[in-house]
Amino acid sequence: MVVAYGAKFLANLAFTQPDDVLIHQALTEAEQASREGRPGAVLQHLSQSFTINNDSLGGVDIGQYVRQNHPDINVDFTEPRIEGSYAVMEAPASVRLHVLSFDQVFRVPKVKLSFHKESGHDWMGLPIPEWRLSGVDVSASTASTFAATGE
Repeated sequence: MVVAYGAKFLANLAFTQPDDVLIHQALTEAEQASREGRPGAVLQHLSQSFTINNDSLGGVDIGQYVRQNHPDINVDFTEPRIEGSYAVMEAPASVRLHVLSFDQVFRVPKVKLSFHKESGHDWMGLPIPEWRLSGVDVSASTASTFAATGE
């Protein structure tokens, strides 16, 4: 049993994807889970310190919103700037929201996504690095557009 854990630990070290690939995977998985209304799968990609425009939000609120509304968020992936365990990516995005029985699509010209590398665990309970979204920042005009929709 100890040999199996040791072999798995070494395999995790040897076959870990590059950070930019791990960030892209996390973002893609969170987008897909959001569209499907799976809050747990979205929340697993958010840091405990997740903020939107420096405003902390409770995971319960995000989870409930995802479950009820299935927001369709698509970020045009660009190469993140990675410095140690912190990464930033600025990219355009589109957001489809269901508001008052109508679908509205918003194009966000620039969204800043901040990521932190945190410790996760694989299926055997061994530590693996996971990039989690720690912050989303948009311009004040973009934020006011979303606030006007009641979302």
